[in-house]
Amino acid sequence: MGWRARGLPKWWKGRAPVGHDVLPLPVFGFVGPSGAGKTALLEELLSLWRQGGWRVGAIKHIHHPRKDEGPGVDSFRLEAAGAAAVCVAEEEPWDEALRKLLAREQLDWVVVEGYHGAPLLQFLVLNRGENLPEERQRARGWILGAVLREKGDPRLFPPSLPIYSANEAEALAKAIEAMAAPKPSPFPVAGCILAGGRSRRMGRDKRVLRQAGTTWLAIAAKALAGAVEGPLFAAGTPPEEDPHPELTWLPDLRPGEGPLAALYGLALRLTSPWLLVVPTDMPFLTKEALYPFLEILPLGEREGVDAFLPKLKDGWQPMPGLYRREALLRALSLLAGGERSLHSWRIRQKVWALPEETWRKQGIDPEKVFMDVDDEVTRQQRLP
Repeated sequence: MGWRARGLPKWWKGRAPVGHDVLPLPVFGFVGPSGAGKTALLEELLSLWRQGGWRVGAIKHIHHPRKDEGPGVDSFRLEAAGAAAVCVAEEEPWDEALRKLLAREQLDWVVVEGYHGAPLLQFLVLNRGENLPEERQRARGWILGAVLREKGDPRLFPPSLPIYSANEAEALAKAIEAMAAPKPSPFPVAGCILAGGRSRRMGRDKRVLRQAGTTWLAIAAKALAGAVEGPLFAAGTPPEEDPHPELTWLPDLRPGEGPLAALYGLALRLTSPWLLVVPTDMPFLTKEALYPFLEILPLGEREGVDAFLPKLKDGWQPMPGLYRREALLRALSLLAGGERSLHSWRIRQKVWALPEETWRKQGIDPEKVFMDVDDEVTRQQRLP
């Protein structure tokens, strides 16, 4: 059932700081300067979620002695707006406040106002764009977007950072709901394509390049469709000239942030226990080349494996790969710390290496089917 939590799970009690492991349910932070409108924004969001039938908890971090409860107090405002439970935290760490909240209520997800240093999924709430550099420096989470009360200078914002205006609470509420409450899937393995489309080295959209009369994106989709059941998912936005309606497109949470961010974004919005992931720059990929991942899965599950990856003569290959969803969710602390490489995630997990012989004994040349073509020179040299 994905993230959905009912009370405080026994396995979570007494664990290390939860930002360095899988949280028991989704938690979203809202940070920004005093007076930027964080509480007002949360009032709108909580009201919308209550109308949708969701039980959302709220944690409010304060830096001054707590006032008596009443209509003008922030905690009262959050509960009146629709929070199923509110915890006002003064000196205790954010994860302790979360424990207290979950120990007494059954919730679908939690929002946190304040706690710049928490390694969470965070949104910046700003008066105007000029606040951005300072607030990004203070925040220690993975920033998913900024909410502006006033129109800011677009040059202040990186292209990968989604921007919401103060009157777009409904759009923000839906975006968060999609991450917090993804639809349950009956399929144990979700077929996924990393299809962002950007390629600085290639100089053009790799997805629409052609091999043997078909696009590279279509080759990846055909290989996945022959290996897994259920819908296929693509991380990114569809190419205009060939949108591939047979794929379910999940826009990158932070476009251009690399494969680790893309994989985390997929894991956050899907519920299948495993993700079989392929890129779009392997024009010789086939369904037969993906079968070994699925054949070894039952044994690996019993061993507690986090990922199955090819290990060829040149070393580890991150794709194609079979990833445990729960293990990908552990990437949050890395992303919050500015890490973007899949290698940094892999060395912290239990990974099952599939050697070249896995494919060669089936008459498949792994060096060919897993050949990634990521620049124009390579394309001209290796492809007919």
